[in-house]
Amino acid sequence: VRSACSAPPCSHGVSPSSERRTPRASSLAPSAAPAPHPAPPSSSKPQPHRPRTDVQLGVPVDSLESTHYRSLLGSARVEVDSWRGKEYLKPRGYDCQRGVQLPSGIDVCCVTSGGRVHSRWKPENQDSFMLQAIPAVHDAALASRGAVVVGVFDGHGPRGGEVSRGARDSFAKSMLASATGGEGGPDPSAVGAGDPAAGALVQGLQLAATELNARGRDYSRSGSTAVVCMAEPGSVTAAWLGDSRAVLGLHSVRGVHRIQALTQDHKPEDPREMARIVRSGGRVVQVYHDAHNNPVGPFRVCFPNTTSPGLAVSRALGDTLASSIGVSATPDVGRAHFPAAVQALAGVPGDAVAPRGESGTGPGVAPPFPPPRHVLVVASDGLWQWIGDAAAVDIAAAAGSAEEAAAALLDVARLRWAMVYHGAHVDDITVAVAFLPAL
Repeated sequence: VRSACSAPPCSHGVSPSSERRTPRASSLAPSAAPAPHPAPPSSSKPQPHRPRTDVQLGVPVDSLESTHYRSLLGSARVEVDSWRGKEYLKPRGYDCQRGVQLPSGIDVCCVTSGGRVHSRWKPENQDSFMLQAIPAVHDAALASRGAVVVGVFDGHGPRGGEVSRGARDSFAKSMLASATGGEGGPDPSAVGAGDPAAGALVQGLQLAATELNARGRDYSRSGSTAVVCMAEPGSVTAAWLGDSRAVLGLHSVRGVHRIQALTQDHKPEDPREMARIVRSGGRVVQVYHDAHNNPVGPFRVCFPNTTSPGLAVSRALGDTLASSIGVSATPDVGRAHFPAAVQALAGVPGDAVAPRGESGTGPGVAPPFPPPRHVLVVASDGLWQWIGDAAAVDIAAAAGSAEEAAAALLDVARLRWAMVYHGAHVDDITVAVAFLPAL
């Protein structure tokens, strides 16, 4: 069972001029642009749980006491509400949602929503996602007991949507072959007996990179980040490129969640990433300056004596120009292990997967008292720009179903964008939430 979604190709790709108005973390830097609004720092390292976080806003409760904050929030709600009257102006396929529930107890939902530029809808949603259930198949390269694979791809540049969708399709093809043992799946000897999940994810992303390069298209200034996760009873494995992120909230006996980052953003200023870029002949600089000529904004990968190509991530698919100065398409891998729920160990047949709305509980309806569960949040930087790891898990955990959780995270992210940019600019936002049964 496979679900994948993104906006269809659009004849009016995002023009360089539109990208220059408001820089985004994975876009190409223009030669001249206003300094970006400072974003709150975020970290992919393990974070302590923050119990005093309002799950509707994703911000500390103490902030709600500020009159200024309440004013900003009220204006943001009005702005977001006004967008609903402009839904008819969205390109076809701009927003999309898919979900699946497995008899093993895994509940997953993915949602993507296109952004705004110059106070209107962008001509294309450059994000895409894939959702694929993997049944137990004997003699396949990847034998799993009711696993599910989730992927989020965040395109950037003039053909970013094309790269995002192409990478998603290639990766999904590789994972399907892994599940069935068909042609195009990972070589079992290359995957290794120790960690077939990690091998399958990495080879899927490698296939995506290879097929993108074989297209013969101009991806010199276009690319995509990627984060892909395989969730199965007792473990979650992630592979990623760039700043799309995966975070796991592990259920504890006290009913709270321990936060574990599965990924660490690939940023040019990271010492390991910077060393590779410098060895390859590139440099890492902040290309924007404030009124006092102090460098501000994200660090970017540039050629010597120029601000081109100005990529704000150090690993990505595509981006053939930046790849010549150290931007890598080699993914990193992260994993987490935890006790699997007893009911998840039985395994599920391939035809037992229930798409959202076809399960016994109905569309997006969870039991009145959901069982203990771990929470996996996978998203593009449209979410992580404003919402930290712990807050994202808190918001998701408060929901009754994965569908409700993904919708809640999307709503909070849009509110935060509206608070800062007042509707003039909103990044594409893609969120996937998976509830995994706990003991």
